Amino acid sequence: MTTARAVTAFLAAARKQHLLAAAQARQLLPRMSGLGSPQDLRTWLPGRSGLPAEQIAKLIRLLPGPEVTFTPYKPLAHLASGGMGRIWLAEAPDGELVVVKTLIAESTANGSEYALDEDGAIWIDEPTPSSAAAKVDNFHGDLVQRLERETRITRSLTHPHIVRCLDHGLTPTGQIFLVLEYMASGDLRDVLDDHGPLPEPLVLSICRQITAALEIAHRQQLLHRDVKPANIFLNADGHAKLADFGFARSNRANRTQLTLAGSVLGSPLYMAPEQVTADASLDIRCDLYGMGCVLFQCLTGTPPYQGTTHEVMRAHCVAPVPDVRRGHPGITLATAAIVTRLLQKDPAQRFADPSVLKLALIEALAGVHLRPDQIVPLPTLETDSSARLRATTTIDMDLSGKAAAIAAAAAAAVSPAAVATGIVSDWLTFGDGAGETRDAGQLICCWAKRSLTFGKLRGPGVDVCLRNYPEEAHREACSRMSRAHLTLSVGASVTIEDLASANGTTCEREALAPKQPLALRGEAEYVVELARAVQLAIRPIPARLVPDGDPGVANDVPFDGVVLRRPHNRSELHYALVTRRLTVGGPGCDVVIAGATGSVELARLAGHWAVRRTRGEAWTGLAAGDLIQLGTVRLCARPGSPDDL
Repeated sequence: MTTARAVTAFLAAARKQHLLAAAQARQLLPRMSGLGSPQDLRTWLPGRSGLPAEQIAKLIRLLPGPEVTFTPYKPLAHLASGGMGRIWLAEAPDGELVVVKTLIAESTANGSEYALDEDGAIWIDEPTPSSAAAKVDNFHGDLVQRLERETRITRSLTHPHIVRCLDHGLTPTGQIFLVLEYMASGDLRDVLDDHGPLPEPLVLSICRQITAALEIAHRQQLLHRDVKPANIFLNADGHAKLADFGFARSNRANRTQLTLAGSVLGSPLYMAPEQVTADASLDIRCDLYGMGCVLFQCLTGTPPYQGTTHEVMRAHCVAPVPDVRRGHPGITLATAAIVTRLLQKDPAQRFADPSVLKLALIEALAGVHLRPDQIVPLPTLETDSSARLRATTTIDMDLSGKAAAIAAAAAAAVSPAAVATGIVSDWLTFGDGAGETRDAGQLICCWAKRSLTFGKLRGPGVDVCLRNYPEEAHREACSRMSRAHLTLSVGASVTIEDLASANGTTCEREALAPKQPLALRGEAEYVVELARAVQLAIRPIPARLVPDGDPGVANDVPFDGVVLRRPHNRSELHYALVTRRLTVGGPGCDVVIAGATGSVELARLAGHWAVRRTRGEAWTGLAAGDLIQLGTVRLCARPGSPDDL
């Protein structure tokens, strides 16, 4: 076993499970030279890693014990657990990393009928014999033969846009396992969590590639049954692959009915109505419905239906098909028509098969000036599975020194007359028309303040009332938040502080100590969860030095601002503290708006909100009702009131 494989697998699993930040992984890597096995890592971590004891204990749990066996594959690190069993990174006989997934789920402790995977997939969970010998007896015979026949079918799927199933086997305890190609890049779920809605050309390119994968499967009469962002892997160049065909079902007349223990039924957010109702006559159109759900989420930032598992599954069956252009008018009509057709309740009203969908995609791709086979790179997006934990290095200058340098670079004062027409209110909002209310559309809320307090109710001492939408579906969860729950402040550093809330706050899954501010360093984006109910993604924007001749906006903090977004609910809603200035617009801006191209800069000057298109331009006042055009997206400025949210 090579040192590189053991260490690479361990660090990949630790990052995937958010147990190590990127900076920590980089610091540990050169010190792990010579570690050749999981046992070496188990011995090394407590004595030489320098990590806190609690973190070390969690990391050690990623390492396999002697009872974990997938001969001839050597288990290296635990990636995830779910209703189907456990997922491991392992070393193949040729030295390459592979993914090993167990197929047969263990009984749940409470004997319940269903198991829920980490990413929402539902699995049937039948009781299994208690002894290992009984398990082996149970699985030898007709069931194993049928599973092996199905696995041979999926192993025959070789295509540039399919994660290959390489092998299968049986553990000494009787578990069927599958061996899959390892994809070091991140999946689409990670990209959406980190960046919200994606540009339409990129989304269409991804859809075209996954449609090609489904087309190959359809020719072999295979159904995937679990098309979702977590099963789509992306490289930085935009190359996409569909994973988990290892658990597909044959659509042949003599198919194996994999509705046994460990058989995936689907993920509620992406399940076709006929999957919800357990229709025995499923065909490729259920996978096309899942593709429609993925398209909708990529374009808008949220799945087509939200709520509890029961509410979502019912909505798939009876709720109207949502309009993907509502709040996102920049999406082309051709793309919107594809999404609407894919999400039809009646399979007969969807595309007949992937080849028909491909023809519609070619037309939509032409509408955004792409060739049918053109792959669109991810625009400045990190595809590492833990991109939101990108480098958390401290600011590279003394904080007070950097603030002084910025102030010194502001060689000329802005004329108050130039911005006198701008909005005076501390709070400014941008809506895209539909977004001028809290219920729909793009909405950006900018504060010219140094701190914000979030809580359950608006009132004295609470700036923002946080809710999940629709409110009725999430009222019980949001009631767990305290009235004044969390404060975000900007000074020499950006800090968050839990205000001794009843149900706590976590930052990157670690609990915050009450009344002890935590500094958010560098340019990392931190996922903060309040009372296990509302998530905010918080990203400090360190100050950029002002170019010569640009009067800029000088102040005494080394941050241009802080940007907050809602990664899992109302992703089109952004908050921003503007301590100096921020850019708003398309990819690469501080605040990225779905469908927008170009950018503008916002600042608070001489007590007024001001705007300009490019560095070096004169600032002008931003008055109520002014429109900012960013490609096909048009935002209307107005003074805000905290009671609007």
